[in-house]
Amino acid sequence: MSTAVLQSADAPAPATLRRQNDVNVLHGVTWEQYRDFREDPRNNGVRMHYAHGDLLLTTTGHLHERISHILSLILLAWAQHSGACIMGFGRWTLQQELKEKGLEADNCDYSRHIPQVQQKETLDLKVDPPPDLAIEIDLTTHSELKFDIYASLGVPEVWVWEENRIAVHHLSEGEYEPAAESAELPGFPLEAAAQFAVDHIRDDDVAVMEAFHECLSQQT
Repeated sequence: MSTAVLQSADAPAPATLRRQNDVNVLHGVTWEQYRDFREDPRNNGVRMHYAHGDLLLTTTGHLHERISHILSLILLAWAQHSGACIMGFGRWTLQQELKEKGLEADNCDYSRHIPQVQQKETLDLKVDPPPDLAIEIDLTTHSELKFDIYASLGVPEVWVWEENRIAVHHLSEGEYEPAAESAELPGFPLEAAAQFAVDHIRDDDVAVMEAFHECLSQQT
């Protein structure tokens, strides 16, 4: 993987940010430029993470998206089996203008704060709670670079998929600390879910759901 550093000087950066590399960084980008870039439909295939005038651009491949999707299916199957409540918002763009921070999680979900958001047609992170859980699939970039943004937005828990495992990080006094288990989804079988995702990555979605339900039934 290579990283290109593009300086944004007097002239604004181009509106279309598609690159051949997996990761690019723009420096000196204003909040208004970031918002323009994010809202331009030509950039729909580009993931953007913005903080302190730096804009990290990433593109994702099929393996990245497949792992993210399988984890969503596993979460849903586990919630059905355990009686937990989750409400997924996928790759929702999380932004806080006052803090000039923004990013798209690979997946984000509400659990504890579902009652506060489920009846609203629009959500504003200035007044509404952030997602209780964000998930990052770390195949080409180090998700720790994004922790500062998540912390500023107040996301209480971040999962990072890296090297075929799920690492949990809890927000504590403005910083993320590693944890052995999830506080937002207590009892979720992190190790078993990660191994299951690896073993069933080539299965269709229905087969994934059925197999994970069977796995959970055998465990109980």
